[in-house]
Amino acid sequence: MIKLSNWTPEENKKLIELRSQGMFPSQIKKEGYLEGRTILAVRRHSRILKITTENRSWTNDELWKVWILIQKGYYTEDISKEIHRTKNATSHKISIEGLFYHPPVGSPPEKYSNIVNELLGDDSK
Repeated sequence: MIKLSNWTPEENKKLIELRSQGMFPSQIKKEGYLEGRTILAVRRHSRILKITTENRSWTNDELWKVWILIQKGYYTEDISKEIHRTKNATSHKISIEGLFYHPPVGSPPEKYSNIVNELLGDDSK
């Protein structure tokens, strides 16, 4: 049953919590977190609350994580779920940055340095 009522404070709190965890409206609907709310309603209310993930800048950490996952053979869809981005945004960024062909520009975050060194081999040291 679809709700036509105003959003309750509890629903607002739950939506903010779920979106901050990186969940997309389709995931929220599919998993039944906001019973009776449509995907469109979740998207619209996310915009009203200004909690969308649209036009979020990419961090150095995300770029390196994407590159590492590509090197490990992950598909774009799986990578996008790991970094909480849409498949289209992830695919576009991989293409623009050339992450299939070379690592991101700049130094990897400390937490990834061992993995990066392993993937690049001894010739990069």
